[in-house]
Amino acid sequence: MSFETIKGFYDLGMWTASEVKELVGPDGITPEQFTQITGQPYEVQTPSQQSQTTTSQPTSPVATQNMG
Repeated sequence: MSFETIKGFYDLGMWTASEVKELVGPDGITPEQFTQITGQPYEVQTPSQQSQTTTSQPTSPVATQNMG
């Protein structure tokens, strides 16, 4: 998909920055083009950052109380 098409979809509100970010890669757009399209810096998330954000959940006070 071309830069112009991706930018057009983003500008029309059809795609979010997260969706555009998924297109960064060898067959898509460059990190620089991502920034040009969205106005946001392209930040690479490492696997450890991904696991921290997907596995951390709020702890319920009830679950942490000693029930004995």
